[in-house]
Amino acid sequence: MLLNTESCPLVPATPFVAEPAPPPPTVTVNAEPEETANVLVLYPPAPPPPPLRPAPPPPATTRYSTDVGLLTKLLRF
Repeated sequence: MLLNTESCPLVPATPFVAEPAPPPPTVTVNAEPEETANVLVLYPPAPPPPPLRPAPPPPATTRYSTDVGLLTKLLRF
């Protein structure tokens, strides 16, 4: 199939031109500081910590009787 190129002339490509960048913002060096409000936020007082529980007593030493059945049960382990 032949294309008729005479009826559609080629359009020369136009170079891409980027838009100029916006100018940087101007900064004044000796500007007066803006007044800022000092805000103090007061929270309700924290609840007191829970009282410390006393330390548990040390484990009582178990005194085994001289029961022979108990001694044999213990020696089996």
